Amino acid sequence: MNQCSKFFLLAGAFFGCQAHAAETAPGINNFTKPFNEYTWVTAHNGYLDDMAVQLNRGVRGFMLDLHPGKLKATKEAYLCHVSKNSTCDARAHKKFSTALKEVFIPFLLSNPNAVVTLILENHMDNEGFLKSLQAVPELGNWVFDPEAYSGSSWPTLQQIIASNKRLIIFTDSKSGRYQVSGRTVPILLNNSWQTQNYWDLGLTALKHNWSCESRWSDKKHAIQTTTDSGVDNWKRLFVLNQFHRWGSSTAHAGHMDNNLTYLERRVDRHCATLIGQRKNPNYIAIDFNQTGDAFPYAAALSQGGFYFYEGNSASQDSVCVIPAGHNYNFRLASRGCENDEARSMRLRGVAKGTRITLFDSPTGSQKDDYVIIDVKRDIGINENNIVIGSFEKNFENRTFKIRAFYHNGLDGKVSRVKIEQKR
Repeated sequence: MNQCSKFFLLAGAFFGCQAHAAETAPGINNFTKPFNEYTWVTAHNGYLDDMAVQLNRGVRGFMLDLHPGKLKATKEAYLCHVSKNSTCDARAHKKFSTALKEVFIPFLLSNPNAVVTLILENHMDNEGFLKSLQAVPELGNWVFDPEAYSGSSWPTLQQIIASNKRLIIFTDSKSGRYQVSGRTVPILLNNSWQTQNYWDLGLTALKHNWSCESRWSDKKHAIQTTTDSGVDNWKRLFVLNQFHRWGSSTAHAGHMDNNLTYLERRVDRHCATLIGQRKNPNYIAIDFNQTGDAFPYAAALSQGGFYFYEGNSASQDSVCVIPAGHNYNFRLASRGCENDEARSMRLRGVAKGTRITLFDSPTGSQKDDYVIIDVKRDIGINENNIVIGSFEKNFENRTFKIRAFYHNGLDGKVSRVKIEQKR
């Protein structure tokens, strides 16, 4: 189970729950792809925990419920979790405008490579919502505007970063192009820009509905059409809801809902079966994001990764995933990878010239078992059949070359991982 406290500095790269200067989120340092080809850890009911802490942890999406405050004279939106027609306690809950001014905009100022998405469940009337937006005069400087781009596809992440319009706001109601201090603030309608699976993973933490049916019942927004185009021919963004209605806990989330094994199975099996093909989510919406494997998994979905498994031939539970695009040299257990567990590996989105060396020795001694795997061609991020079935056999094909240095066996005994670019 991968937790923030288990990440550390190695080989010049920061493996933390906080992106360093060359990253946009933990593990993501390639900004060249269209925005719809990235995956972001998203906090369900994000206001229930300190949002600044979550941003620093690496969360880049926030699901926020907007309700009127009990002090009706304010007419502004507050953040709280109440029933549809209820109000927030204006003395206890944070205003939406305050969160924008004191949390999100300061974070964007301090993190120039970050792009943040807000997904609103909006129970405000038009007047109250507009008043909340107008309470943030500088908002128009930050909010992403699709009309600023031409073409039939999403801009690249780098283009969005360069524009500095790095706050994307979706809503389930009250969408539109609002005027705030002479600037346009586009609020995008969920149904037009996204597809989502049904939000309830199970009525309680004792039950799990892993199926991937659409949150919206009409065929236009069915989960099967996640690869179809949305507004202006841009592909819809896929929001994977992975949380329970109630009754979950930090321990349960770390063990199941946010665990790599179940996240990967949800995407690779349940959703892929319903959609008709494997589709990477753009937002993984979870509770208790301080635990589990969502951060390295999101990075691996965004730019490739090295997936390790307990069984041979990529079978049984996932051990861990290490995002591609970085050099590594670390001893297990760390980065969520357990010591003496991995017996096989799957490669996705790994570049030609990558060398993977796995050691039985925790110090990397070559006096014990080790294996060298050289990648001979670029492996696509959506390729699913590039599997190293065992670390104990010499083998070569057009994709990789394996040289195993055998003493008494390496499968299930990996204690050190070294990954480097040789070209």
